[in-house]
Amino acid sequence: MHVIEAIKKRRSIKHFDPTHQLTDKEIYTLLSTTMLAPTAFNIQNWRFVIIREPVLRAKIRAHSWNQSQITDASLLVALCADLNAWNIDPARYWSHAPEVVRDLIIPSIKLYYEDQPIIQRDEAMRSCGLAAQALMLTATSMGFDSCPMVGFDFSEVGQLISLPEGHIISMMVAIGKSVQAPWPQGGKISYEDAVRENNFSGTIAATEWKENYADFRTGVYRHYKGEHYLVLGLAREDVSDETVVVYTRLYHREGLPLSTRTLKAWNQQVILNGNLVPRFSYIGHMST
Repeated sequence: MHVIEAIKKRRSIKHFDPTHQLTDKEIYTLLSTTMLAPTAFNIQNWRFVIIREPVLRAKIRAHSWNQSQITDASLLVALCADLNAWNIDPARYWSHAPEVVRDLIIPSIKLYYEDQPIIQRDEAMRSCGLAAQALMLTATSMGFDSCPMVGFDFSEVGQLISLPEGHIISMMVAIGKSVQAPWPQGGKISYEDAVRENNFSGTIAATEWKENYADFRTGVYRHYKGEHYLVLGLAREDVSDETVVVYTRLYHREGLPLSTRTLKAWNQQVILNGNLVPRFSYIGHMST
């Protein structure tokens, strides 16, 4: 799955199939891929606690507002961090680097973290945040659903998982198979509200073109009613100056073979069975 597609598809799922199981190989793939997420100075300060035991899950659920994801998800991962990872044989983090790099980086680790508890904690949270996103996107690309969770008593859960001294919990992530569609996606602030140029006084020029076709792909799309279409490309309508999708139907219908629709309309979402779904969903390239 394309990474952009995975980011757009990922949703926070609240209801999981309690009968679905992940294999050990799938869990290994999820976690080993997550461990490719970056950390400052490569100190890899995250620690992942895979919580499988049903009784333990039930105890955690009792301290998590009784959220069903805790017990029903196929996999529950507590993303923790070792605050002292920077000081545990730091040379191992750069063992494969050239000597000139090791001589520069390894002493810098101590200079940056020593006697800096706020920096140690901030880096732990940043590392776990990056890892959580990597974990969820990996899950999406493997066909699973996920939910990041902070709605629990951190102290109680820490005791339940025997969190060592000098460690903190950042969040938990539930992974499995959804049995209920998520709520319609909440409102999103505009690109212009979120992005500034150079400083907070700097404004961004109109970005409609970026949102419309920066990541648009040709290929086969499925309409939300079930029909399939082959998109040949994008074009500019001379009079209105609007971007349009040029496509042909992959089913029999009288009339001209090619059609157009504004890209804005093509990208719209519609309500289906009470949920917002894309008007057109990308399927892939047509085999030749």
